[in-house]
Amino acid sequence: MVDSNFILANAQVAKGFPIVYCSDGFCELAGFARTEVMQKSCSCKFLFGVETNEQLMLQIEKSLEEKTEFKGEIMFYKKNGELVLFDWCSLDSCERSASFNSHWRNCSITPIKA
Repeated sequence: MVDSNFILANAQVAKGFPIVYCSDGFCELAGFARTEVMQKSCSCKFLFGVETNEQLMLQIEKSLEEKTEFKGEIMFYKKNGELVLFDWCSLDSCERSASFNSHWRNCSITPIKA
């Protein structure tokens, strides 16, 4: 299920927007325990590797800084080193009011089947 692979990050901490929650589906997909993912950057730098497109990495970082949506396919590495093409579907904010973004939600990190 697409919605089962997501993270929540603190949008109030600009340095890295740390992950405050990750779903079981995300942990299973990435091969990391929840405790290993917590407080890491929601850009998922810990999944980047040699085959990860540098321009896409920068676009993800920029979308976080500017609090804008990002959609794209990106090569990530699971904890075991397995390379997987992921569909990073979108980032959106969970707003308490029009001017206050409390969290970012990665709506969908889904492996793309060949």
